[in-house]
Amino acid sequence: MKMKKTILTTLLLVCISCSLYAQKGYEKSIELGGAFGVDEFKKKSFEIDMINGYRFNDYFSLGAGLGFCYTSALIYKTYSYEGLGEICLMPLYGRIKTNFTNSNVSPFILVDLGYTFDLGENFLRKTYDLMIEPAFGVDFKLNEKKLGFYFFVGYNLQNASYTYMRELRNYLEKGTAESISIKGGIRF
Repeated sequence: MKMKKTILTTLLLVCISCSLYAQKGYEKSIELGGAFGVDEFKKKSFEIDMINGYRFNDYFSLGAGLGFCYTSALIYKTYSYEGLGEICLMPLYGRIKTNFTNSNVSPFILVDLGYTFDLGENFLRKTYDLMIEPAFGVDFKLNEKKLGFYFFVGYNLQNASYTYMRELRNYLEKGTAESISIKGGIRF
């Protein structure tokens, strides 16, 4: 059921992006970046994302993103041992972005809000789900059209869980994985 929803949502995003392509305000971008954890859940990660969106004016845009994230994260813990695992994740999110100026170099803020799917062996067990990432960055226009690049720093909050062994029984511990992300992208 979860996989079916993922596929349907992905197809919906592709259809929306194709219909928006003919529109004047349609933008797409590709981002590369990484993050380092500031708590016990995530340690480090690498991510690539594709964002399709619509720029309503020089200051405001909405979009949808789909990515692939490879991360080293906490998956198992006992009194004396913490087990890290390499996990593949797929974030699916909406993006709200506001630029402060209409110049060739423009600071901006953005917020990504969505859901992250665990693509690994834990696919049937919900280890990651809701996420939010506020960020601050700078846009650089390369021409009067849509071509440009940007960088931003964000604070990613991600619901997460891991297995905790206590008194010879396994429990599912839940919490919030927090990390600082640094990403750069090209817009076209």
